[in-house]
Amino acid sequence: MKIMNLLTFIIVNMILLLVASSCSVFIQGDVSLKDVDDSFGTDAYDEMDVSDLGTEQITLNVYLQPHEDEFLADDGYYGIKKFSFVTTNGSEICPLNQCKFSIEDGEFRPNSYSGGYTFEGRLKVTIEDGETKKSKFYNFNADLDKIAEEETRSKTIEILEGTLEFGNKKFDPDFKFDVTNGTLLVNNKNPILTILGER
Repeated sequence: MKIMNLLTFIIVNMILLLVASSCSVFIQGDVSLKDVDDSFGTDAYDEMDVSDLGTEQITLNVYLQPHEDEFLADDGYYGIKKFSFVTTNGSEICPLNQCKFSIEDGEFRPNSYSGGYTFEGRLKVTIEDGETKKSKFYNFNADLDKIAEEETRSKTIEILEGTLEFGNKKFDPDFKFDVTNGTLLVNNKNPILTILGER
């Protein structure tokens, strides 16, 4: 049953990635704000309206690259190459559904205490009001535990669970999402982290 859930999850994420690349459904950007392309938006994204269900969901896909500091890279630290971030319509993170997202100081690394991973940084949420751009910042932290692994000849996928928290107060986050489906496509040069969260 878990293998079927995993396969379904992987297929859904592959479809989401294909859709994202073909119709700009996702909000994409690079880690460095000066390199962020602000042409991506959420205007066309209506499919994730689950407000009737009383849940708020997020989907985060992160394409990682070895950390720019070679000593940290040798210890398994990664920076963000590209990412996509989607919230449900009416989300508290982006209530007007017209936000552009970028990540500052994003870092993914092993958690030596838990044996899993830590993913943290600062999410910048920007809306345009005429010629004015207004941004809000949320520090985020994901504590992810490895709960399973699937290996084939060509790839290894780790199954992750945990929480993803947004907010500037360490012990009292503004938003806390349970990771309902998390994976790490293991690759030393460019791993891919996928988090589906719900609250």
